[in-house]
Amino acid sequence: MQSAPSASEPPVESTKPQRLVFVDESIFGLFGKGTRDGNFAYAVVSLPASSTRHLEELMQVLEAHICREYVNATGKPVPAEIKSQHVRALPPDGLRTIAEKIAYFLSRHQGVLFGFSPRFNRPWA
Repeated sequence: MQSAPSASEPPVESTKPQRLVFVDESIFGLFGKGTRDGNFAYAVVSLPASSTRHLEELMQVLEAHICREYVNATGKPVPAEIKSQHVRALPPDGLRTIAEKIAYFLSRHQGVLFGFSPRFNRPWA
């Protein structure tokens, strides 16, 4: 069994590339907000740290696409913060384009996407 390095030994450098991990959550209707449907979701995206610039470029493209599609679909101005309810207002072709761009980006840059989103129908509410 290998012993732990002493304080005088330099740390061992990892040869594995560093990865960035982004986590987001969404909670809707779980705490008595006047709906019998509720959900919560977590999404995690992991990317090599070297793809940060490409991620920024993708986000700019997606934001422009979402804003354009939202105005065309609703006739309303784009809110200061785009939330999932605004994305859900997009037509199916607009949503498909977003999904295709994200899928292409993740496959091209060795990204990994994890998601968890159960739905609840709370008869006790």
